[in-house]
Amino acid sequence: MPFPIVAPESPYFGLPLTDLQSVILTSGPFVFFWSMLRRYISRAGPIPEFTSITHLNSLLYAIFSAGLAYLIWQSFFEPDMQIYELPFRLPVLATNTLVIETWMLGYAHHVSKFYEYVDVFNLVAQGFTINTHMAFHHITTPYLTYSRIISMPLSSLTTTATSDWLADYVSPLPPILAYALISPDWRVFSLANSIHHTIMYTYFSRVPGTEWLLHVIPLTGWLQLALGIGTDALWMFATNGGKDLNGSLAGSDQEVLNRAISILLLTRRDDRSSVKVRYGYVDALTALL
Repeated sequence: MPFPIVAPESPYFGLPLTDLQSVILTSGPFVFFWSMLRRYISRAGPIPEFTSITHLNSLLYAIFSAGLAYLIWQSFFEPDMQIYELPFRLPVLATNTLVIETWMLGYAHHVSKFYEYVDVFNLVAQGFTINTHMAFHHITTPYLTYSRIISMPLSSLTTTATSDWLADYVSPLPPILAYALISPDWRVFSLANSIHHTIMYTYFSRVPGTEWLLHVIPLTGWLQLALGIGTDALWMFATNGGKDLNGSLAGSDQEVLNRAISILLLTRRDDRSSVKVRYGYVDALTALL
């Protein structure tokens, strides 16, 4: 079975960072600059200014994550596109009408994972050591979004049903929870991840009054992992590993591979979750105080 690829008819085809080679090529420079910065800091000492820079970066990323979470949530009600009339003209588009297609949100979520490399550089510049969990998280997350969103066959770019018996089984649950459990749609995990990052980076920003969010962060972290692993595992089980899919859903072999990769990456992250809760967040939160 070949590695996941982006089909020519996909809206992601040809966009930056949407082929596996480009994703792989970002890992090398990331590790290289991380190592060089760590060596420099070990000789020259921490850079105090990066504490304020990190707080500001966290605040901006929290705002971005909140906006992305809102747009993903809205896409459940407007699945194709969202149209917003703004009170000002957009300089690039020369119009005050903003049209956001749902696939763009998936691309924004994917690209944002490369931006998160900045977290590592900010912490290293302050003299902190990056723990194993954080290193694994930042290196592998772009591969997760590549397999779960970018290279997923077109049948899964929007909501597709699994098995009727599964839908019946979860029907007594609240509608939003039932949908989260039976939907193979990438938006379920992306929404949970964006909400988690909104809360986490708001705390990292050190804005007064956000201290209580420290107790919420582990809960939302576990929730996004449970949804990410659970939805793909249920999809595998409900479709007999993709063998029972409706014949009209093309690319089932690739979809099986993509979901298997997603489960593998998320399970590895979950396997380190005890480290994440006990040490990972403590290290990161201490660094960002």
